[in-house]
Amino acid sequence: MKKFSLLVFLLLSQKFNFSQTENNPNPKQQAPSQDRFIVDVFHDNWLNKPDSIKTKWYSYGVAVSILYDYPIEKSNFSFAGGLDIACHNVHSNSILTNRYDSTIAGLYSGFTPLATKYKKNKFSTNYGDALAELRYRTRPNKKGYSWKFALGGRYGYLVNVHDFYKDASGKYKTFIFPNVTKQRYGAHFRAAYGRVGIFGFYSLTNLFEKKKGLEIIPFSVGVSVMPM
Repeated sequence: MKKFSLLVFLLLSQKFNFSQTENNPNPKQQAPSQDRFIVDVFHDNWLNKPDSIKTKWYSYGVAVSILYDYPIEKSNFSFAGGLDIACHNVHSNSILTNRYDSTIAGLYSGFTPLATKYKKNKFSTNYGDALAELRYRTRPNKKGYSWKFALGGRYGYLVNVHDFYKDASGKYKTFIFPNVTKQRYGAHFRAAYGRVGIFGFYSLTNLFEKKKGLEIIPFSVGVSVMPM
């Protein structure tokens, strides 16, 4: 996944650099930024988790987005739509466990604190999302920078889920978690100056399917980089 993300990043960078040069015959004249390619780096965490679950501050994630900007006439507003791949990682003191629940006639998912000493323990989910957002930009200053604000939503599908556990005896990965939400939707915001800003995402779906696990709500806060 890391090598694939790096390859996508390099290819897209070359593509957009070429497009900008081709569309702008005068390289000295800076084209207005449309924020078509965005990288979000953020801290992942959970709401509504039991007190026994202790998440770590170094629970980090990353999302790479490609969006097309549609200006709304001659105003400072625009609409943007596109796609992303988002990788979320939550480090904690607990592992995901399933138990049979007769009330739902199936497995119920939750987290159990680890009783043994460990070196690393994380739970990861990767989603491919369709994005839409409303944007507002101020007029660029003399340096070509402007304030930018965006409010939007996303609808995604789970493409990978696994946990990673490491202790003195070795490393272990598990990929079978049937109750993790397959389709998610949520709201996000972005506030930036120039090419750097802050980012936030709040999931409107729980981590687990309805009535099949704890009602944990994922959220993320971090920074955005908009190189083009």
